[in-house]
Amino acid sequence: MRSLSKAQLAAITVTILLCVLLYFAPNKPKIEPIEINSLDVKVEQAIALVHEGKEPMKGIMLLREVLKEDSMNVMAHFHLGVFSIQSNQYEKAVGRFKRVLEIDAGNTDAYYYLGHAHAGLGQKERAIENFEKFKSSVSDEKRKADAEKYINELKNI
Repeated sequence: MRSLSKAQLAAITVTILLCVLLYFAPNKPKIEPIEINSLDVKVEQAIALVHEGKEPMKGIMLLREVLKEDSMNVMAHFHLGVFSIQSNQYEKAVGRFKRVLEIDAGNTDAYYYLGHAHAGLGQKERAIENFEKFKSSVSDEKRKADAEKYINELKNI
């Protein structure tokens, strides 16, 4: 049996070491994580809590928490406005949707819900005005027809 020289042993050791390192090396390229806005996640969780109906106040509180962190969060204001309409708190809804429009004047859905909030307060002219703004800013014919239906109902009251 022939013995191996020091050079041969070193070569074998280095080869084995390289094989072990290659085996344990990551074989997938590192993917940069997608930046997730934690406030957006909180808003989505809050909406789900309210819609599920089990813990709606927890959802409302979560939306308020979002607004404490970011008073300009359009979606938190928007959904608090929607939930205000659902609970017949029309004055609060008006304030929420006006705030949405201050932050994002192009948020056409805010005009739609602002129309509903004013209608709930018995403010027909303001309701009609907001439904008209909504109608003139959307291209979807079904949504336009929906707004027109509310306008006609308000005019016939």
